[in-house]
Amino acid sequence: MNGGLLDLSECIALLRKSRPATQELTAEDIERAVHQLRHLGPGVELRSCAGRRLLCSVPEELSADPAKALDLAASAGGRVCEADLERHFGWRPERAESALAHCIREGLCWVDTQDKDVPRWCWFPSIALAAMDKEGSPSSRETSVGVG
Repeated sequence: MNGGLLDLSECIALLRKSRPATQELTAEDIERAVHQLRHLGPGVELRSCAGRRLLCSVPEELSADPAKALDLAASAGGRVCEADLERHFGWRPERAESALAHCIREGLCWVDTQDKDVPRWCWFPSIALAAMDKEGSPSSRETSVGVG
């Protein structure tokens, strides 16, 4: 349940577990495989988000606004809210809501409405889990953009 987004390092770790230890696997191998898949049509690509490489397998290409929301979430430990998009990009509330609604509709993120201070957090699970592996629990630090 990663929403079609998988951190490249997590992808490599999962593939290494399923192969004999004698078979070496690198990020370049994944990049070549993704390049070969392009010949079959759109749907799988590698994206760079806030210093992370993500393997994306979504049925359609991300338009500019949802892609910006994803980038911002990647720089904030995997979560973003409408107010973050409004502050960071100067967007009107309707535009921020539309970008996140697209991500929700496509299953790219999970919705968290339990924070009493923020109406709705959108969590991108693969990004958040990769951030936790590297830095500890995101709830133990401020991950909202511009805070902390």
